[in-house]
Amino acid sequence: FAKAVAGNGGKAVAVDIDPALLSYVSESAGKQGIKNIETHLAPVDDPKLSGPILDVAFFHDVFHHIEQRDVYVKNLAKYIKPTGRIVLIERSSHAMMHDDNHDGNAEMHRAMHGDTAPGAPRVMQHKGQQVEMATERSKADSLMAAAGFFPIETHDLFGEGKFFVIYGRK
Repeated sequence: FAKAVAGNGGKAVAVDIDPALLSYVSESAGKQGIKNIETHLAPVDDPKLSGPILDVAFFHDVFHHIEQRDVYVKNLAKYIKPTGRIVLIERSSHAMMHDDNHDGNAEMHRAMHGDTAPGAPRVMQHKGQQVEMATERSKADSLMAAAGFFPIETHDLFGEGKFFVIYGRK
């Protein structure tokens, strides 16, 4: 993203709750000579940015890791410009997620979530509560609508088990 917007004077903002991942992003950008990227350590329920600065908020196979998606999306909305978008690419099920041929992070996912039978609901225990590890499209649409965002584009690039939706305000 940083490379794509560099010619327009834009910047990319990498937001995460894990300082190690942000360090990796910074180091990788430095090695590639990318200077228009900012890393931002945030709490789990709010990106905590400086006002409506985002043209696009992009999630690829990470939305299911957000525990309180409803709270996060409502907080995220205040950092998105009026014409901004939320892009969500997400598996609707983790049934095939731990296949080494389809998931570069298969080993990590198996360690985090355990290997359950194909088709079984994927949940993990966190702070005494079960957290879903998949996002159904209808649930994502509802969460986005509650924050004022609605599907404006859908793409079928990944096949049946994954959805790609661009949300915008009406």
